Amino acid sequence: MSNSYYDVLNINKDSSDSDIKKAYRKLAMKYHPDKNPNNKECEEKFKEISEAYGVLSDSNKRKNYDLYGKEGMQTDMSSPFDIFNNFDNFSNIFNNQQKKTIIKEKVIDIELKDLYTGKKEIFINQIKIKCPSCGGIGCKNKSDIVICNLCSGCGKIKQIKKMGPMIQQIIQKCYQCNGKGKSINKENICKTCNGSKTILQSSQIDFYIKPGSFSGEKTLLRGKGDWDLELEDTGDLLIIINEIKSLGDFTREGENLIYLKRISLVDSLCGCEFLIKQLDNRILKVKTSEIIRYKDVMCIENEGMKIKNDMNTYGDMIIKFKIVYPEELSEKRKEYLRKIIPQIDKQIWDLEPKDYPNAEVKKLKFYKKKQKTEPKINNMSDFDNQTQGIDCATQ
Repeated sequence: MSNSYYDVLNINKDSSDSDIKKAYRKLAMKYHPDKNPNNKECEEKFKEISEAYGVLSDSNKRKNYDLYGKEGMQTDMSSPFDIFNNFDNFSNIFNNQQKKTIIKEKVIDIELKDLYTGKKEIFINQIKIKCPSCGGIGCKNKSDIVICNLCSGCGKIKQIKKMGPMIQQIIQKCYQCNGKGKSINKENICKTCNGSKTILQSSQIDFYIKPGSFSGEKTLLRGKGDWDLELEDTGDLLIIINEIKSLGDFTREGENLIYLKRISLVDSLCGCEFLIKQLDNRILKVKTSEIIRYKDVMCIENEGMKIKNDMNTYGDMIIKFKIVYPEELSEKRKEYLRKIIPQIDKQIWDLEPKDYPNAEVKKLKFYKKKQKTEPKINNMSDFDNQTQGIDCATQ
């Protein structure tokens, strides 16, 4: 390791902290042992660039190194466990590469009729953007940022504890900077963002919901989210459609519309004519001539939901009938109905009431399911009486 630390990182002596970090990141990604398993040469190279970065990234160590070289650093060399710090620094850099920007969510409540016809939804999107005054650094100049000398800007410190032959390494938040790693003097804080590095900005979003869209459908708008300070990138906005109930008799099942129609007993037997107001306000006339029975289902083809992204294809309108029976009938009307409504054919096992004049007369009621009740045990004698005659196997 005879090369200077600047040569190791391929940088000049007047390189900035940002240049040093970029150079280290590039070389560390190339020579990291995880990417070069069982390669001793890469392992030694990684140790060399980690040592160089450990010195040059620390302003005090760098100053001593520039004055006295490596020999002058011997009295200021850190613990041999600092190599683990460099591994951790690389891990943080590598993990940041894997991170994705934060996605902001916006839920739009929309009625079924608007999902049928389509709708242009306009809303105000309030997001955090990079402060234009300070460029997202929170102060007037980069030189105003003070790096914590205890944790070297990482926000964490490590303690080495020896327990017999074992050595334990504990990572905890830096108590000096409260885990921030950096600070800015009050007089240098950006007046626009007050040091927060971002400001709020409102903008109008025009979002078109296509006919046939579903509840729960998601659309990602790139670059319409908050500014991510850590990744220095703008996040995305995820729009989620939430269907709410419309006024009317329609519900939705997939690509079909379900319409519940109440009809009288006479209409179910004789046929009927009725109107349906479609979700786009068209009036549909429907006429039935068939006898409609209990739980019968009919449909009008191509009057359901539009198939999204297909201009000429629709689902069906499913009509479910509910027959409303009269609550009571006079004896005269009953007699009249028996004459005009055909009687059902008798089965060979059906009995004629006139043939059994002495049959037991029973009263018929509407059935209600009874709840099971557990037997109550009031005392031990009741328990003994209930358990008599029960043989228990003892083996």
